Amino acid sequence: MTGQAQVTILGYGKIARDAHGPAWQRAAALGKAVVRTIIEPTEGGCVAATAAFPGAKVICADARSAFDAPLLGDVVDVCTPGDLHYELVMGALGANCHVLVEKPLAHSAAEVAQISAAQHGAIIQVCQTFRLGKPVQQFRAAVAAGQVGRITRVQVVHHARHILSEAEWVTRSRPDGVIFENAIHFLDLVHFLLDLSAPISIEACRFRQTHHRPVLTGFESFAHDDRGRQVTIDFVQDSLAHSALMSRVYVSATGADAELRFYPDGFRLLSGVIDPLHDLRADVVRLGSVARRMLLRKDKNGPHEVLIDNFLESRAGEGETMCGPTSVLPGVATAEALSRAWAAPAPAYICK
Repeated sequence: MTGQAQVTILGYGKIARDAHGPAWQRAAALGKAVVRTIIEPTEGGCVAATAAFPGAKVICADARSAFDAPLLGDVVDVCTPGDLHYELVMGALGANCHVLVEKPLAHSAAEVAQISAAQHGAIIQVCQTFRLGKPVQQFRAAVAAGQVGRITRVQVVHHARHILSEAEWVTRSRPDGVIFENAIHFLDLVHFLLDLSAPISIEACRFRQTHHRPVLTGFESFAHDDRGRQVTIDFVQDSLAHSALMSRVYVSATGADAELRFYPDGFRLLSGVIDPLHDLRADVVRLGSVARRMLLRKDKNGPHEVLIDNFLESRAGEGETMCGPTSVLPGVATAEALSRAWAAPAPAYICK
């Protein structure tokens, strides 16, 4: 398909304002797309949308009303809370639109399968942006260069601010929303790093939840993939420490171990040789990246811009999307398994 993409944005909250909106503005400046319609339920969101896209029609309504009238154009960008994603993606496909959607694509493998079955040639891009992080690209380059060898184990450590202070909507519709809205980044990344087409198998879990109401705030899980490689995840969304300094992935391999850090970014191969200045130099670089982001407000050619560029190229018939439904299916299936484990009575899994 040629010509400018005619875009409707569903939801104009934080992720739309900080990431999707600037990426679409850049696409518009390059003549690749134009945002025609924005549908947002809050007055503040509508004001922000009008300021960002003065030429667009801004409608203050529930995103599901988008399918009541022919307002969509040919591209729908779903930026709502995750509990609406499956319904809105299916609605957009029914309206013969291409779809860009924030993570998670859905809350079950069955829903992902239904989306794939309804695709019928439409393009779907899921914003699993951690795949595009600089540490991930550096790690994959090291693998390709033969520096890492055969991967034997992946460990995720993520400690972040309390989920109830970060965003109430995450747990409003689903008490296990932290799995699908937050942990899905790392669940998808594990499958991406290990190049898996099947979900990892959960062996045991321990869950953290609030006491005044049953809201999941974190978990530790032990798992393996279909080649026997170990995967451990320590994911806590109730720490006082800011997530910017506490998100990392460790990879054990036959050639060298590796450490990937996120927000701020960092990557290094762990050779076993002691270098007292290495961490200091790495921390200076990472903190410098934080300062640049604060000053610039957003990254130039950030992950959402890369995904939207790739999405528009696919729309023009120039290749496939980076993060389609089949690609993200294993991560969603693992998230679904963790959700079932949390709901299961002990002692099927380690105590809650």
